[in-house]
Amino acid sequence: VSFGFCLLVGCAGPARSHAMAGQKLPQALAVHATVIFIVEGGWKSGVMTHSQISNEDFSAALIESLRKIGLFKSVETSGVAVFRLETTLEDLAQPASAFNMTVKLQVDWRLIRISDNQVLWHDKILSTYTGTIAEDWAGAQHLLRLETEGAARQNIEQGLAKLVTVD
Repeated sequence: VSFGFCLLVGCAGPARSHAMAGQKLPQALAVHATVIFIVEGGWKSGVMTHSQISNEDFSAALIESLRKIGLFKSVETSGVAVFRLETTLEDLAQPASAFNMTVKLQVDWRLIRISDNQVLWHDKILSTYTGTIAEDWAGAQHLLRLETEGAARQNIEQGLAKLVTVD
């Protein structure tokens, strides 16, 4: 497939969950009870769209990252738990040209104690990730997927760095 065709129709696949999982993660100072988490607001990649972040892929990256830091005894997507972590993907800004490869992702994070529905922590985190076309020989659409994954990875790392400081 030619570079021009990829730019026209968007040959990149969806962002991959393993590439979005946090790499520079804080270590938990204490282990807390079980948490369930919810991811909303994601976007499905289509044939005619740029690489997107689906709820399922962000969820998989988040669960992998949460398990790595050891903040909770158990990390689940449903069931009985003491805490609920809600993340809403609010805005994914991707460049229109191959010359500015900065991707921005804003995610709304909330940690809620389920017993009384009290919000223990709330933050809107904006992450950015920038690359250049020279970094990737496969073309702008592939690089856009890498930059989208990088923005998601940074958002998860920033969110979890703040989450571990919550009492």
